[in-house]
Amino acid sequence: MLLVKNLEKSFDSNVIFKNLNFSVQDGEKVAVVGLNGAGKSTLFRILLNQIDSDAGEFYMGKSPRIGWMPQTIDELNLPDDVIVYDFLRSGRPLAEIERRMTEIYTKMADGDDSEELLQQLGVCQSEFEYWDGYTAESELETMIDQMGIDRQNLNKKLGELSGGQKSKISFIRTLYSRPSILFLDEPTNHLDATSREWMTDYLVATDASVIFISHDEEFIDKVADKTLYLDAMMHTGTLYGFGYKRFLRTLAETNESLERQLQKQMREINRIQAFVDSQRGKSGKAKRQAQSREKMLDKMRQNLVVAPMEKKDIDLELSPNREADILPITVENLNFSYVTNRKVIKNLTFSLNRGEKFLIVGENGAGKSTLLKLLYKILKPDSGIVRIGKKTDLGYYAQEYETLNPNITILENASSVTNIGTSKLRSVLNHFNFVGDKVKQSVKTMSPGERSRLELAKLCLGGANVLLLDEPTNHLDVATKKTIAQSFSEYGGTLIIVSHDLEFLKHLGIDRMLMLPSGRLQFFDESIVRRYMEQEKLKGH
Repeated sequence: MLLVKNLEKSFDSNVIFKNLNFSVQDGEKVAVVGLNGAGKSTLFRILLNQIDSDAGEFYMGKSPRIGWMPQTIDELNLPDDVIVYDFLRSGRPLAEIERRMTEIYTKMADGDDSEELLQQLGVCQSEFEYWDGYTAESELETMIDQMGIDRQNLNKKLGELSGGQKSKISFIRTLYSRPSILFLDEPTNHLDATSREWMTDYLVATDASVIFISHDEEFIDKVADKTLYLDAMMHTGTLYGFGYKRFLRTLAETNESLERQLQKQMREINRIQAFVDSQRGKSGKAKRQAQSREKMLDKMRQNLVVAPMEKKDIDLELSPNREADILPITVENLNFSYVTNRKVIKNLTFSLNRGEKFLIVGENGAGKSTLLKLLYKILKPDSGIVRIGKKTDLGYYAQEYETLNPNITILENASSVTNIGTSKLRSVLNHFNFVGDKVKQSVKTMSPGERSRLELAKLCLGGANVLLLDEPTNHLDVATKKTIAQSFSEYGGTLIIVSHDLEFLKHLGIDRMLMLPSGRLQFFDESIVRRYMEQEKLKGH
């Protein structure tokens, strides 16, 4: 179980939540919902002992087995030199239990039949049975198959896998470890339809408590039996004892009631204010009545019902500062490998036309994100040429937020791409819901959704005429995805896009596709993209 009492957290002067109280019983499935910045990821980081709360406490029972899957794989600090299958098997301590049992059997074979040794053996056998030692390998094999893992990857080192592949491997290991309480942050990211369906059924059936954050409304509705709502305006939270659809209805009804109360209060305030105004300049009884009413008005204004916060759409205005070259990027015979004799990019040649919308597709590990990093000169090719035009200005949206400095503020990150004054810079950031003192918040304390909005803000401020976009819709809600799809479709520059979000891509007017690893070019074909995503289990990069 999980018990949270009077939890509070602020970053500088920015209050995230206060007096947060709720409990989760064994086996319950709780969706954590609220606007970006309401504190969903911050709450997880406190419960996972990654950061301290300012006040309050929480309790998870005796020796809880905690499983955690973050939105961004780099948060896990995975060991790159470990073989994938060994990493998966390490989710349960069976290898250590078997080693201890072997030592005991060796001692017994040498004539040691002491009571202490027999007790140790009994403990080991109990632990082995607890972890389902006789069926564990079969369980793991089922998970590998259901999550669509290419078995050739099982003998590779983790460092050789793409980010999307690592995410799936880590997810399998987390589930295989049999946690008593699971924390999942956007678990459906990087999953195809088959894997997503299997994982959904698994979470519904598991005995573990599951606390999760997701923008996938269909997934939330299927899994959650309770809903924890974090209110970004009141900085508090409420646990509703029912699922997501009923929660949405309840929240809408509550907000409508609050609006009616507020309107009633404002009508009364306006009526009394009109009386006070009519008595100005008078003396005697009229003056005393007006003064009395003014004191009443002060109290009424202090006790106004707080209106529900409306989510403001971001304002993504993309405009190149100048026109790019006719061929803004040319690639000739490009080769790159992370590991000797295992090329990720092989003899790749292509060029982009000015104003083109260009999609990169391919299965996991095909080198899509790697290619963007080569174009942006984050990586250096083994051989070949990446030629950037003299009038080509590149902007880069990094899937793992590599272009953001986590140790400085939102305002400082934004100012790194522009020379405009602070006042105008704050105005732009306000369009991305970074309001007031929020701009002073350190990036390392931000949620992935907030970091995504900051990346988009930097694209607007940079004025680039060629944008490299690596999964720009990850961590964004449906409304924001629609907003940025419209903005990118109207963008006057050149787009190079890596994305597994077909609904997003359909709005952009893609011209051509580059197929990796083959390097084949062809005009955009939705059926091919869909086949990569579903049949070949394309996800992440």
